[in-house]
This record gives sequence, C-alpha cells and structure tokens, in this order.
Amino acid sequence: EAPRAARASGGQLYVIHSGALISYRTRERALAERINVDGTRAVLDAARAHDAARVLFVSSVVAVGQSVDGRAIDERAPFNLGRLGVHYTDTKRAAEELALAATDLDVVVVNPGAIFGPAERASNTVRFMREMARGHGPIGAPPGTISVVGIADTALGTLAAFERGRRGERYILVESFVRSRELFALLAAELGVRPARFTVPRLVFPVLVPLARLWDALFPIALAPPQALVMLTCELRLSGDKARRELGWEPAPFAAVLRE
Repeated sequence: EAPRAARASGGQLYVIHSGALISYRTRERALAERINVDGTRAVLDAARAHDAARVLFVSSVVAVGQSVDGRAIDERAPFNLGRLGVHYTDTKRAAEELALAATDLDVVVVNPGAIFGPAERASNTVRFMREMARGHGPIGAPPGTISVVGIADTALGTLAAFERGRRGERYILVESFVRSRELFALLAAELGVRPARFTVPRLVFPVLVPLARLWDALFPIALAPPQALVMLTCELRLSGDKARRELGWEPAPFAAVLRE
C-alpha cells in the first residue's frame, strides 16, 4: 500500500525499519535470526523493488561495541561484543551490516541506547521499575555501565537522521551513560525506596552465568536470563556527540526523562 500511495501522491517512498525482537531468552535465538536478520533482508529487498528514496534502519548501541578503557566510544569503534554469545547483539550487528552493505540504497543507521519512557506493553525496564516501586528491588547492582536515552528523544533523533543524516553513516543516540548502581540509585530516589546497597563484584559473574544457564535449561528464566546477565557486565559507554553535531539533536537530560 505504501508504494502505491507514494506514487499516487506524486511523492517518493521512504522506509523506516524499526521492527526487531529485543530478547535475551535462550530459546529465542532462531526467532531473533528470522526477525532481526531475515526481516531486515526482506525490508531491504522490498525497498529495492519499490525504488525507495531512503531507508532508515534502527539498530542499537549493542551493534557498536563496549569500552575497554573507561572512555566513551563512538561510531568508529571496532565491534567487540561478538564473543559474548548473545543472540540479540549478534543479530542486531548482522542486520546493521546488511543495511550498510546495501550501497545501492540510500541507507542511514541510528543506534539508540537503553530507551526509557512510556511503553504500550510491558518491557523488562517497566517490569523492573514496577518491582522497585513495590520495594522489591535488588540489594546488589551489576557492575556494568549502560548508555541511556528517552523515548521521545529517540524518535526525534531518528527523524533527524532520516531528514539530515549522511548516506551510509550511523548515528549513536544516547544522552549519557551511567553505571548500573547509579541508575538504581536514581530510580530509588524517584520512587522513594531503598537503593541497591552494593555493586556485585565482576568476578562473581563467571560463576553466576553458568549456574543461571543450568537453571535456565530446566526452568526457563524470563526476566534475567543468562544472556541478560552477560550484558549487565558490559561497559556500554557510548557518545552521542556525532548526532548532536551533525543532526542538531538535543536530548533531554536523563534525570528529567526518568522523573517523567
């Protein structure tokens, strides 16, 4: 319908592909491949068939990489998360590579961080915040760092990249990055509950993750499966300076997003 409508109006067809399976569940690897990789290939093929003027692909910061020295990384960083065995990371990276390899199309990519905001359906972030609001938050925080951004700013950054982004370029959409314990403290302060009391040592996870895999094999874990535990140790310290500089993107401070 969209190609016909574009032609009927005398305009052009533009495609924004934001569909994906965001899952760390062990049993959903094949589904993630079908949706994230095969689905992206199908969208690109359809864009070619209907002579799309531009394709905007919504990727993720997990397709960029993590910091190895504590400093923020940008769009030029070498990908270093492939060894983790996390199917969401692997499939989003593979899908992004497909999009950027489609040099016959006018493709632009955005890489949002962890998105916070109202959700039409329950997400892991929403579930976690609800548990914290009930006073059931964790006593210990994981050791990793995450890049964060608000949902409205993600949408505005995506549209800015669609309108002003350079062909074949990727734009990281993050407002800032924060350690997990600091994030939990911000959440606890807003919700009026007790924050996490300590950071779980990183050395615990090489033992914790295999134990979680054994348990998950018998009783599938939904909220924090083994692959999610692996991601909680990552240092996802990314910079959104390129989007600010080239797109004029001005995300709201994360504290304000969280309060809202």
